[in-house]
Amino acid sequence: MRRTVIALGAGLFVVRCMVAQGAVVRYHATIDNIKYVYGPAEPVARIKPGEVLETNTLDAFGNVLKRPGDKLSMVKGDNPLSGPFFIEGAEPGDVLAVEILDLQIDSDQGVGTFEPPFGALNGTTYTPILNQPLPERIWSVVDVVTPNESEAAVLTGLPVTDVRSATAAGQWFVQRGARTALVTLAEKGVVEVTADGSEHRSAPTVKVVDTTAAGDAFAGNLGAALAAGHPWEHAVVRGIHAGALAVTVAGASTCLPTAAAVDALITASTRN
Repeated sequence: MRRTVIALGAGLFVVRCMVAQGAVVRYHATIDNIKYVYGPAEPVARIKPGEVLETNTLDAFGNVLKRPGDKLSMVKGDNPLSGPFFIEGAEPGDVLAVEILDLQIDSDQGVGTFEPPFGALNGTTYTPILNQPLPERIWSVVDVVTPNESEAAVLTGLPVTDVRSATAAGQWFVQRGARTALVTLAEKGVVEVTADGSEHRSAPTVKVVDTTAAGDAFAGNLGAALAAGHPWEHAVVRGIHAGALAVTVAGASTCLPTAAAVDALITASTRN
């Protein structure tokens, strides 16, 4: 039987959740047993339907930043996960009904980080704040920004649904100083925007299983190709084909393709 597991994300909380009142399963997350990826891992506890899970989560930096002067070099990884927890009897495709019984803050302090020119508190199209907007300075130091349509819409405040609207969103980034904007549109491909103009690049047709981490595959292969000295055009093509391969496999880390697989898809697409 395939296993079905859940994991709880980063935040300073103690969580109690259940389906119906039952026995209590307790688990304590520490810096030594948390996970950093959504992917295959052995479950840390098994839970039957109706049982109560009581566990804690760590903050985005693993609870290691405690006082002024603590450095990010102390952090093992970002956004740690508690779990995963095995749900007895659950099968792939099932819907899990989870009731949150209690949620408590598990710390007497909060933590945040900032660095020039990133980290100041500014509002967005869906999170207004009281202070006046601070000047945007991050885009002037960005060489390439790679949002998907949803991310581009949130950042720019523009609806992004097709090539034309993605071009407008890309222009928003470039006008603020970014050198290149690559707005990904899933099966519609990628729109590249620079100060010199825009270009739509198509994506290969594949059978979509799970879109999780497609953007990571795109950006990771783009960056890896550039770091290896490949021309820009080739690097973008590798990113597009890596993203296409990623959606054909379920899971986050499990879907990331090898370099050989990317090469093979590029070759096949070229022949077609």
